[in-house]
Amino acid sequence: IGGMADIQRQVMPQIAAAVDLGGARSLLDLGGGPGTAAIHFALAHPELRCTVFDQAGPLAIAREFIAGAGVQDRVALLEGDFLADPLPVGFDAAYLSNIIHIYGETEVAALFRKVHGALAPGGLVLVKDFYLDDDRTAPLFAARFAVNMLVGTETGTAHVASRVRAMLVESGFGLAGEVPVGGHSNILRARRLDGVAIGEETS
Repeated sequence: IGGMADIQRQVMPQIAAAVDLGGARSLLDLGGGPGTAAIHFALAHPELRCTVFDQAGPLAIAREFIAGAGVQDRVALLEGDFLADPLPVGFDAAYLSNIIHIYGETEVAALFRKVHGALAPGGLVLVKDFYLDDDRTAPLFAARFAVNMLVGTETGTAHVASRVRAMLVESGFGLAGEVPVGGHSNILRARRLDGVAIGEETS
């Protein structure tokens, strides 16, 4: 977790500043680990309150980092397993960073449906990961990463971006653009749709 936190600390200030949260005042950071993303979102958006949802071990580290950053009044911690446990509800935004590559499409689709339920109507989901093109051979980093995940995990892989977009739409979201954030990663943005035909893309 310490190494992951070091990497996050390098990239998150730029990500938090670059990503449009659409006026969100509450953000759910799923699998937020040491809290680095939530800390930097809170620092970049003074009106924002964040909740880091993760298991006990990472949250113990997050508590120290959050206190050190002086944002403990706006970053809460909630223990749970985001696949097995119910998610808290009513958030304006949700952030999933390097989560979906751990799982296959069945688990990812189930997670997207849970995130849909955790968001308020019109809520924004941000899905940061290493994405493959349709032919699964590029970008090179993502292709190599996919091989490593196939060797080292049961179902993990770098997902094809178009498939992730399709799963978001199938889960009740309208697509809302893509943000390159460096480090071979992109963020796919989508909004929870309510009373709108599934599959309609939003801007």
